[in-house]
Amino acid sequence: MRGGSHIQRTPPFITPFGVLRPLPGSSQVPAPGDRSLRMRQPIHTSRPDLSSHLSFRGRTQWETCRRRGLGGCGLGYKPSSRWGDNPRNPAEACGGASHFPRARSKRVILDAERARPLPGMFYSVNLRCELKTSVMELAHSLLLNEEALAQITEAKRPVFIFEWLRFLDKVLVAANKTDVKEKQKKLVEQLTGLISSSPGPPTRKLLAKNLAALYSIGDTFTVFQTLDKCNDIIRNKDDTAAYLPTKLAAVACVGAFYEKMGRMLGSAFPETVNNLLKSLKSAESQGRSEILMSLQKVLNGLGGAAASSHRDIYKNARSLLTDRSMAVRCAVAKCLLELQNEAVFMWTAELENIATLCFKALENSNYGVRVAVSKLLGTVMATALMPKQATVMRQNVKRATFDEVLELMATGFLRGGSGFLKSGGEMLKVGGSVNREVRVGVTQAYVVFVTTLGGQWLERSFATFLSHVLDLVSHPRATQTHVEAVYSRRCVSFILRATVGSLLGEKAQIAAAKEICQAIGKQMKAVEAVVNDTSGENKSGAADIAASQHVMVCALQELGSLVQSLNATASPLIQEASIGLLEIVTSVLLHPSMAARLAAAWCLRCVAVALPFQLTPFLDRCAERLNNLKTSPEAVSGYSFAMAALLGGVHQCPLGIPHAKGKMVVSIAEDLLRTAAQNSRLSLQRTQAGWLLLGALMTLGPSVVRYHLPKMLLLWRNVFPRSLKELEAEKARGDSFTWQVTLEGRAGALCAMRSFVAHCPELLTEDVIRKLMTPIECAMTMMSHIPSVIKAHGAHLKASAAMVRLRLYDILALLPPKTYEGSFNALLRELVAEFTLTDNSANTTTSLLRSLCHYDDSVLLGSWLQETDHKSIEDQLQPNSASGSGALEHDPSSIYLRIPAGEAVPGPLPLGVSVIDASVALFGVVFPHVSYKHRLQMLDHFAECVKQAKGVRQQAVQLNIFTAVLSALKGLAENKSTLGPEEVRKSALTLVMGALDNPNPILRCAAGEALGRMAQVVGEATFIARMAQYSFDKLKSARDVVSRTGHSLALGCLHRYVGGIGSGQHLKTSVSILLALAQDGTSPEVQTWSLHSLALIVDSSGPMYRGYVEPTLSLVLTLLLTVPPSHTEVHQCLGRCLGAIITTVGPELQGNGATISTIRSSCLVGCAITQDHSDSLVQAAAISCLQQLHMFAPRHVNLSSLVPSLCVHLCSSHLLLRRAAVACLRQLAQREAAEVCEYAMSLAKNAGDKESSGSNVSPFAPGVSSRSDIHCRHQGVNITETGLEGLLFGMLDRETDRKLCSDIHDTLGHMLSSLAVEKLSHWLMLCKDVLAASSDMSTATPLSSGKDEESEKKDEMDDDTMFTTLGEEDKSKPFVAPRWATRVFAADCLCRIIHLCENADQAHFDLAMARSAKLRNPTNMSTATPLSSGKDEESEKKDEMDDDTMFTTLGEEDKSKPFVAPRWATRVFAADCLCRIIHLCENADQAHFDLAMARSAKLRNPTNDLLVLHLSDLIRMAFMAATDHSNQLRMAGLQALEDIIKKFASVPEPEFPGHVILEQYQANVGAALRPAFSQDTPSDIIAKACQVCSTWIGSGVVSDLNDLRRVHNLLVSSLDKVQAGKGSSSQLYQESATTMEKLAVLKAWAEVT
Repeated sequence: MRGGSHIQRTPPFITPFGVLRPLPGSSQVPAPGDRSLRMRQPIHTSRPDLSSHLSFRGRTQWETCRRRGLGGCGLGYKPSSRWGDNPRNPAEACGGASHFPRARSKRVILDAERARPLPGMFYSVNLRCELKTSVMELAHSLLLNEEALAQITEAKRPVFIFEWLRFLDKVLVAANKTDVKEKQKKLVEQLTGLISSSPGPPTRKLLAKNLAALYSIGDTFTVFQTLDKCNDIIRNKDDTAAYLPTKLAAVACVGAFYEKMGRMLGSAFPETVNNLLKSLKSAESQGRSEILMSLQKVLNGLGGAAASSHRDIYKNARSLLTDRSMAVRCAVAKCLLELQNEAVFMWTAELENIATLCFKALENSNYGVRVAVSKLLGTVMATALMPKQATVMRQNVKRATFDEVLELMATGFLRGGSGFLKSGGEMLKVGGSVNREVRVGVTQAYVVFVTTLGGQWLERSFATFLSHVLDLVSHPRATQTHVEAVYSRRCVSFILRATVGSLLGEKAQIAAAKEICQAIGKQMKAVEAVVNDTSGENKSGAADIAASQHVMVCALQELGSLVQSLNATASPLIQEASIGLLEIVTSVLLHPSMAARLAAAWCLRCVAVALPFQLTPFLDRCAERLNNLKTSPEAVSGYSFAMAALLGGVHQCPLGIPHAKGKMVVSIAEDLLRTAAQNSRLSLQRTQAGWLLLGALMTLGPSVVRYHLPKMLLLWRNVFPRSLKELEAEKARGDSFTWQVTLEGRAGALCAMRSFVAHCPELLTEDVIRKLMTPIECAMTMMSHIPSVIKAHGAHLKASAAMVRLRLYDILALLPPKTYEGSFNALLRELVAEFTLTDNSANTTTSLLRSLCHYDDSVLLGSWLQETDHKSIEDQLQPNSASGSGALEHDPSSIYLRIPAGEAVPGPLPLGVSVIDASVALFGVVFPHVSYKHRLQMLDHFAECVKQAKGVRQQAVQLNIFTAVLSALKGLAENKSTLGPEEVRKSALTLVMGALDNPNPILRCAAGEALGRMAQVVGEATFIARMAQYSFDKLKSARDVVSRTGHSLALGCLHRYVGGIGSGQHLKTSVSILLALAQDGTSPEVQTWSLHSLALIVDSSGPMYRGYVEPTLSLVLTLLLTVPPSHTEVHQCLGRCLGAIITTVGPELQGNGATISTIRSSCLVGCAITQDHSDSLVQAAAISCLQQLHMFAPRHVNLSSLVPSLCVHLCSSHLLLRRAAVACLRQLAQREAAEVCEYAMSLAKNAGDKESSGSNVSPFAPGVSSRSDIHCRHQGVNITETGLEGLLFGMLDRETDRKLCSDIHDTLGHMLSSLAVEKLSHWLMLCKDVLAASSDMSTATPLSSGKDEESEKKDEMDDDTMFTTLGEEDKSKPFVAPRWATRVFAADCLCRIIHLCENADQAHFDLAMARSAKLRNPTNMSTATPLSSGKDEESEKKDEMDDDTMFTTLGEEDKSKPFVAPRWATRVFAADCLCRIIHLCENADQAHFDLAMARSAKLRNPTNDLLVLHLSDLIRMAFMAATDHSNQLRMAGLQALEDIIKKFASVPEPEFPGHVILEQYQANVGAALRPAFSQDTPSDIIAKACQVCSTWIGSGVVSDLNDLRRVHNLLVSSLDKVQAGKGSSSQLYQESATTMEKLAVLKAWAEVT
């Protein structure tokens, strides 16, 4: 029977707790899902002690035992009916079954719904189950029903046992101790018996946890006996594979015992540790990992009591840090990390040895090992520098000095690949290449080191730390080759960005920027001294300059990133002459190195984007100096770079630049090109500079370029020879240098053309394209003559020729292929020669292969590393050529192009790779338009090229060819073209099929993808059948790993691109083969590839796969319970399979049928296993599965345990896990925002009980600020009294990933929309806390000092001083202001709150109503009082508030709290939230905007919280936002102020008839508006301020002209500015901005008059 509150008259039925009979005196049995029956009294146990009672509250919905069929979990019984109306079954949910928290009164509250055991569990009970079920019966139900276990098949028992263990894990903590003790003996027997049953990894983990919990709750009499049993099993000499799971289970139990009971087992620990260490020596990899994890738990449980074994553990573990198994290395690193908490010798006497071991462990490591080892190394170094106070007190510890620690770290960064000399100085003199894996690992260790010490330490020690990391990149060992130098620069930039960018607040970042400026200035002085040294005394000058360029690049890029993140908050860096940022950065534009000049130009672009009012002056200054220093090659190059960079940044500045600047740039560029031939010393630089400026000009768009297009077309035509005769004549004359200048000029012209086509598509008429094709065709003709020129004049022209080809390929890829159809033959010859390396002796490979393969194949390609926080440094370890070595000097034109998504600084790859990438991309564009004949010729040629090449070169050629083929097939699909006739297909198929057996996994993956895309473009059933049958036959006969993996992927790709309908006839065979391959436990690689392919088939088949769901799910569960956790790729693919199955079943998961119940339960069990895995990708897959389950069957997902686990993941060190957690919260918040917030707060309450220090962690902390914070985060204590909302606001300050930030905004938006009206005080407090950072920033450099307001009266000056002192009262507090974007968001939240209240209750906007409501509820005053004080509303004076005291005491109440304030972007979001709250209130209740109604509503319902009662806080928040440094936040603040005026203008003041409540805020409004009318305010802010002025004046709040004087004078000043600016030439922004400002001023006056 389906749910609802139905009553059925039926005989008794079986439940997991016995027989449910009719109630006494009734013939009715409550049906499943009956909500009408409630427990009326607590259930008492046999003990009179109240603390031992359990009460069942809520619905008594005991689910009947579902006796399942043979599929799924394999419990061979027919199920009974499901609960149709059960809101959610937490015990079924894998978000974990629900917690059973102990109440503070020690009285356990157990929800009947939550206590319900897992589906399909059979326990040894034969009891009556009435509504008054005793806890004793619950205790009976703890036992495993061995009879039921014996009746099911062997294959299904592991799932049965695992589900019982899951239930036991959740119910043990809630059960009464006495009852547990009564059943303890039998339970111990059952649990210890399972140790010998060869349990899989998840089962043994749960088994160990339950055994330890059982002894900690019940009697401990037999714990030593059980421990001895485990030790005996561990000592057993049986080394067979069959006995291994039993040994591992015993090891896991030992670890769990010590972790749970600690010193209670102290007497036995020496024997246990010796036993584990002895087994460690002979164990295989799984055993070594498990033993090390147990040792870690032993150390954790015993703490300092295990000191006698510390050295033994250390000696045995350290040798395994270089184990061949990556899982063992990770386990050792975690064990040693635990050991260093108490083992002082590790960070004193053994410090150098630990460093050596870590460096060795990083060699040939994978990502997981690098993360684990770097965490160990960084933490040990931090502890050595700043030991824990307790340890220092306990022992006489000699602390390492800062220099010693840094020297050790530097040794690793600069060390070679072999050998390690103890003396760092000696080691660094030895030659040899630097091991990249070691360098990347040490780079991560630097970040861990600084993060562990905290933001305050970094702030104090930044100068020394900066000097050290910059010295790293100047060391000769770090810059042996150009690529190595780029890699080292990336590592140093990563260290700076991950520490300075995350740990420091805005004020500290400004101080850090000053230090960086000083470091740059110091370097530049040294360079100038070398350059100006004409005596030749400085023999190492060239080396010093070469080293300084890398220091400059790192320092300037970090300075640019800092300024850009600070936005307008960085204005003091420009305004303070003592810093001299602009002078220092512009001085680097004259550096002898191009890399340093480009970095300086990029830094200037960042400054201009952050401070748009500087953009036009920067351009003018650079143009002036370029004209004045025309005779200096460095000046021409440097200042042209700067101008190009500034022009490229204009699109990020909404107000733009004056149109006249375009004309100025064209004039300068023309002059440079015209005078290039006049001076051979300057020819190359002037030519490059001229074309670079013209290319940058194109980024300004059609409106600017349109006027210069005729001139540009003429320039492009003249730079190329007009005929073949002219070209031949060219070849006959000229020398090497002339040809270099010519080639560079033509490359520059083509680059400018590409920029024109990309940025001005509106101007690409047929006539313009025809004119463009003239020089382009000349360039294509020239390409065939270049080899002879290079042969005649030298190989140094190869780079210039390659640059011409790169620019030509780039522009052709943007033009319609039909326009150059006549040149296809010649062009294709060039393209094919390019990527088949015909004329290239180097084995250069393209970087495009991973991007052309499907995103879902990331688990096979390793491209998921692109989505980690370490992406920028992990890139350099990828196998393709020059991976991760992007740098500005490789392509100067990137200085003005838009930054690729996900990158902070443009990083074009080296020229050799870029040319191949461009040729591959263009090949994909051209191929669909080529005749079948030529397609066949090219495919045959590819096969011949692969055949002729050998060894490493063959791999490189194949990679390039397959990337080109994939690009071509993708182009065919996009053009809806076919591949061609049979001979073309056959040739392509031969090429692809051959690579499916290639030893290189990347090539196999590319071949599988190509096969799928080929099937897509051919689209014929016979062709698809032939390809599928070939793979079927191969898989049936092949026994080698390579063939099995390649052809299994081929099947998956065929289904992915043809879909379920196109491949339906092959579905059964494909699934059966892949299911069989997935069970090949001897090869994790085969399992990974086959499971990945299976997931692809499930995804693509949709409903057609429904018949295969049960066997697939059964296999997934079996593998999850048996595959070792170290095979993470297998578990990742199992998680993908599980998610695909959930999507396939879809909404059916809500059903109550037997099959669906089994499937759903199996999915939940699978999610539970993956959730508990140690790998972040597997956990992310589990969250994704739960998210899908919540979408399809929300009542079966237990939010009470899922939400807290998501909150813990929000502070994970893994980006993918944070993304998954926020994405899931975003979905949950759409439906159940209130429940989500409530469950998140339960985590805060638990944390408050366990970690008193957790309450001191700021919700807005941009990063970990201290060691205690790290501990709290590791414990999951990351929710404070501000709840999940506060945590998400804090994340906005430290996250840079765009998708993640977007999801956070959406999540907060859903929560705000659902909860803001109900929890008005809470949301307003959140917004105010964020926006309060604006006031703190304003104390450093007030927006306007008031000096230019001499005409203002003294009383108006008082307003300014009143507000600029805001927040000064707590200078002793380590206060780091929120980022500007956070403040803008807070201002937006303010507006939203006001709108929400407008629609909620009229009392929000009626002070009389609000006060009445407060009077009626004197016990709940805090919800309606202004947020800045805890005083009652009654105590307010007649004038409502005292402005001075109210604004200057903001934030005084919590001086003890170490507060790291939100950044500007978060504040912008908060301001946006404020506006949204206002709008929500507007749609909620009219009482939000009526004081009298608000008071009445409060009297009727004391819980009412109405917006009008918070008016003073709304005004305060709008003021803080409107007077901030950040232009975005000022705009949001003015918007909030306008919303407040509009909504509250007509709200009467009940105590003063004839007046409105906004009258008392006149001074506040005037003070908020005044800074917007200063001389340097941007036009858009002035326009907005004028609008607010007119709204205020026209609102009728104040009718007396004298009272309107403040605001009226501001409008007068704006009119004066408009009139004075008519003939002014000092224009900063484009003309439309000035027009907008004028119209806004005139509109405001029109509305006022």
